Amino acid sequence: MNKILLSFLILTFFHISVKAKSNTIPPVSGKWELILNEEFNEFNPKLWSYGDSWKDPIPPLNAINFFNNENVDFKDGRLILTTKKDELLYLTKENKVRKYEFSTGAINSFGKFKFKYGYIEAAIKNPVAKGLWSAFWLMPDRRISNDDEVIKNTRSTFNIKKSKKLIPGKGMEIDIMEHLSEWDHKKFSYAVHWDGYKDDLKSFEGRYNIKKHQKQDFIRFGLYWAPEKLIWFANGQQVVESSLDRIADVPMYIILNGFVGGWAKDRKEYEDLPDQMEVDYLRVWQKI
Repeated sequence: MNKILLSFLILTFFHISVKAKSNTIPPVSGKWELILNEEFNEFNPKLWSYGDSWKDPIPPLNAINFFNNENVDFKDGRLILTTKKDELLYLTKENKVRKYEFSTGAINSFGKFKFKYGYIEAAIKNPVAKGLWSAFWLMPDRRISNDDEVIKNTRSTFNIKKSKKLIPGKGMEIDIMEHLSEWDHKKFSYAVHWDGYKDDLKSFEGRYNIKKHQKQDFIRFGLYWAPEKLIWFANGQQVVESSLDRIADVPMYIILNGFVGGWAKDRKEYEDLPDQMEVDYLRVWQKI
């Protein structure tokens, strides 16, 4: 084939692919307004903070990793969250030393972006090294203003009926996508959790498979959040719809993170690290 013609075809295909990606729309009928279009060209401090919550990126209790700002990178229009072998000795408030053997990356939009109802979607490629747990999820931000003090029930998943300092309503943790690298690369998890994380905890959760999926592929994970339902999507196709009478009705912020251990059990001595969770874009729409 003529080299000039081949180059033209390659460039044309690339242009069409990019255009198709940038023109994605919610797979739900209605008129939509795009309120967040994050292409991850660089770190935007007006939108994101490091770590998986509003707190300092201290090591989580149920993991053997700590969150490191240096593990968050932006390359070729993608968010890169790297997990690697690393070591941290952390002094707790009780003056006890805890040792962490791995570092990973996380970003969250607490205090900078939150939304109530709509459709959210991110294109994600998950890591494959054993023992890793990657996630794309939402948590409540009940503050009336971003300038308000962060107090005890700011992220509460309970139903708060009255409050002078916080937005009342039904809170939830909504897990749009969770993936354990020990699973088949086609298997993913969805979940919602509410009423705290102890004896009163309630959940709606499950797994699904994407048949035509290769390890190197990005998947478009989406969630339609409406007052009466939650619907999860993968590559524009519905994978599950909630059967709940109780749906979150307070604003949520966004979290993207890697994780080591915890729910992930198959570690294989973490021989394939470092590995990465990559995010190509993240978008949020609301109905007009």
